[in-house]
Amino acid sequence: MTTAAIPVYQRIRDALRARIEQGRYHTGDRLPSESELVEEFNVARMTVRHALAQLVFENLIVRSPGRGSYVAPRRENTATIDSASERSFEEQMSAQGRTPTLRLLGFERTRALPEIAQRLQVAPGEHVYRLERLRYVDDQLMGLEIRHIVDEVGKRISRAGAKTTSTFDLLEAVLKEPLDTVDVSMFAAAADAQIAAKLKIRRGAPILVREHVALDSRKRIVLFGHSIYRGNLRFQHVFRRAARA
Repeated sequence: MTTAAIPVYQRIRDALRARIEQGRYHTGDRLPSESELVEEFNVARMTVRHALAQLVFENLIVRSPGRGSYVAPRRENTATIDSASERSFEEQMSAQGRTPTLRLLGFERTRALPEIAQRLQVAPGEHVYRLERLRYVDDQLMGLEIRHIVDEVGKRISRAGAKTTSTFDLLEAVLKEPLDTVDVSMFAAAADAQIAAKLKIRRGAPILVREHVALDSRKRIVLFGHSIYRGNLRFQHVFRRAARA
């Protein structure tokens, strides 16, 4: 994807995110005002507001009416899951006698945007695969998953598999071995316009986000992505820790 093809609000979002990650803005620092950002990027105020809303969704900033936008405290609620014992969403639903299904929205090879490249530990602009699917249980829409997979793994995933198979099963089939670990962060957020449309909820409605980073047996990152669940459904994801000998 060329820079020109990236929506303007995403370029503003990426620029501000990079400044936060590079330490130009620290926790509690006030970001430039909407007016200052409008002038800096030469865009409409609504475009700036859309970019800021994306950063709020990512829990990178908080907005205070009448005061401005501030860098949010970093999330520390990250847990490492033993992927050999952790059951997937599909496995948990099947174990409850329910029927999970997937609807493929897109599976394509694309260029890694800076934030995706950083999380996958590849060079910006390097090819990666983007997988986007809706999740249903008993024909009821439950959530949206958006995954980015490193090129050498993604190119070996078939489109047929992308339509029906859980993400981690796809990866393990290609790798021909179990994943080593999956790092997971969970947080609540508000749905932006794009996510709200896909999940058929109102903009700003509560959602539960699970952020994943999957590593292979050589500790290489092979996947970065999100599972996003509607907040108005009864859904419980259970983690079980096996007793150690």
